[in-house]
Amino acid sequence: AIAVTKIATDVCVENDVDPAIFSLTIGKGSTVGDRLLHDKRIPLVSATGSCAVGK
Repeated sequence: AIAVTKIATDVCVENDVDPAIFSLTIGKGSTVGDRLLHDKRIPLVSATGSCAVGK
């Protein structure tokens, strides 16, 4: 996960995009995921993980 964060940050910087558009959040889905998904200030949530993550 940390390597993906580094790659995404590098891609942003190389393309003059503010890397602040990308963030890594690690935690239990029922805690972190629910809060992210129901926060109207967050327009997009993308996840990498198991099939359970997608559910």
